[in-house]
Amino acid sequence: MTKSTQVMAQLGESSATPPLQWTLLPVLFGVILLAFAAIFTRLAEAELSVSATVFNRYFLATIALGFWQLVAIRLHTEPTPSPEIDAIDKSLFLLSSILGTLAVSLWAIFP
Repeated sequence: MTKSTQVMAQLGESSATPPLQWTLLPVLFGVILLAFAAIFTRLAEAELSVSATVFNRYFLATIALGFWQLVAIRLHTEPTPSPEIDAIDKSLFLLSSILGTLAVSLWAIFP
């Protein structure tokens, strides 16, 4: 290790940290997509039922996240230790999933 790498490691910084503009770009893209979500939901309801609209949103998200996971697995060849997930984390994930699904469903049902 070089001296600068050792200093960065002691400070908790990584040499592989991307610049700020590259980390903010996905956040900005997500905010733009969320801003248009209500418009696209209303447009979809013109031709589909409420339950079909909600199902299609989750179905497309499952396909996109599955593809993302496949690409991530292909890119990372070295094994990384998986973090421990305890019961509290699982229950919080389940609660957020239920509340998120409820929010999308109510958003689609009530205009």
